[in-house]
Amino acid sequence: ETALSMSRQGCDAAESKSGGSPQLRCSASEISLAATPRTKMDWEILMSRLCENPSPSVLRYGDIVSDRAVCERFLEASHGDIGRAADMLTEHCQWRESFGVDRITDEDFSELAATGEVYWVGHDTDGIPTLTWRICKHDPGRTTSEHFVRFFIHTIESGMRASAEYPNTRFNIFFDIEGLSPLHFDHATFAALQTVLANNYPKVRRSLFVFPLSWWAQLFWGTIAPLLAAVQPDIESKLCVLRGDHRAQLLERYAPAQLEPRLGGALDLAAARPIPRPYA
Repeated sequence: ETALSMSRQGCDAAESKSGGSPQLRCSASEISLAATPRTKMDWEILMSRLCENPSPSVLRYGDIVSDRAVCERFLEASHGDIGRAADMLTEHCQWRESFGVDRITDEDFSELAATGEVYWVGHDTDGIPTLTWRICKHDPGRTTSEHFVRFFIHTIESGMRASAEYPNTRFNIFFDIEGLSPLHFDHATFAALQTVLANNYPKVRRSLFVFPLSWWAQLFWGTIAPLLAAVQPDIESKLCVLRGDHRAQLLERYAPAQLEPRLGGALDLAAARPIPRPYA
């Protein structure tokens, strides 16, 4: 058993807090990996691959690419293809840098937050936080697709960073389609958003609850489901379509204190607003 060590101008390696997996701690242009496995696992091979010729973005986000859970998520998203997972993680780091994800929670999106379209609610019985998207509040003419996607990522990052599990915070989504009409459909924005989520947040969305199902909502869902499947092939395994009394079904999965009053609960939405930890 020999230690695997790759360094570029003086990086140090340390074990992660969560159980001794290799951790990259990089200065501005340095990266290293140290591990002493009996048999290297796929995620360790993936980290080695990333260290062979790291891009500036990978060097910048050494804490992310050295996280075992992150590597395993991207491996799962790439169906175990290590080369593809390495490309995906590299592209993710480049996206984080170019999109300005590090400071996005500091940006002011109060004008979109005030619409009540996208916001965090409580946790399910397993402690998983939940994001609500009230599609009936969506106005395609309110802002540009690019600005809305940025707002959505701002909201997601705010909730995910409130957890110590970041960047591997798992969350549910309430896709609330009550009051849906053709006026709310925004193909360009939805397609852009799903592409960003599929490429950069793989395997963190636990369940997608869809409710309630009116005749038009069913028609709408039949239109958008193929789009979701195209950008995230396993979307069907995450879908939980609530037919009939959706409030009663939600109360089977959430305590009343975790659901807002309109869904049969008693949650104070202002108190539920997440406080994100800064990312440095």
